[in-house]
Amino acid sequence: DRGMDIASFSYKSIPFNWRSATKITSPLYYESKGSEWLRTFYGGFLTTCGLTTTGPANIDGSDELGLHGRIANIAADNVSVDEKWENNTYAVNVRGRVRETKSLVYKLQLERTIYTWMNKPRIVLEDTVENIGYQTSPLMILYHINIGYPILDKDAELLEGRAKIIPNDDESAKSLKNYNRFSEPIKGFKEQCYFHDIDTDNEGYSNIAIVNEKFSNGQGIGIWLRFKKDTLPYLTQWKQMGMGEYVCGIEPCNN
Repeated sequence: DRGMDIASFSYKSIPFNWRSATKITSPLYYESKGSEWLRTFYGGFLTTCGLTTTGPANIDGSDELGLHGRIANIAADNVSVDEKWENNTYAVNVRGRVRETKSLVYKLQLERTIYTWMNKPRIVLEDTVENIGYQTSPLMILYHINIGYPILDKDAELLEGRAKIIPNDDESAKSLKNYNRFSEPIKGFKEQCYFHDIDTDNEGYSNIAIVNEKFSNGQGIGIWLRFKKDTLPYLTQWKQMGMGEYVCGIEPCNN
């Protein structure tokens, strides 16, 4: 019902993602204007934003564009599950399709496959976006990955390849030198956002991670994200250290 996104993600019963107070809501409650998207933003491990707009609400000619677009509140169809053995490892793959359309204006289709393997601490997301109409259409997509406690705490650190970091506003600029460090929850914390232009590795991938070396008495834990820069050239970091709203968003995007 929600864009074939990933509501929960855990490893050995350790949760990786943050959940908002809205909980998982039906797309029937979606409101498109302004920042009303937040009324159905449950967080989760992945919320997809787009497909014709991402970022703050805006006006484009006669079109009123709401925060982060519509795709996360559109139900998927043609959903299927494929379970099989691959090289002595049990694989479970989920496929589906999400269409964002406006009659007489645009027709975009997202085809998604989520690959997982038993006993492997990894997940692969493969998306194809196609213009299935005859009109030209903008394409904006952002992968809103939401990391929460217990991976995220005062001992966690954000690591990445060599990158250029640009603060979004004055509030973010004040803490630029600590963009990659985190605190305990702070009452009244004002969110911060940073734009990252990350250099690639030898295979053309950008790499970023959140690591907590002190987790579980020094056993450590972390999450590493890897994505192709030629399709997702930018990344937004959303840092919210508030009480009850304690999350770091890692958001690869194409704009």
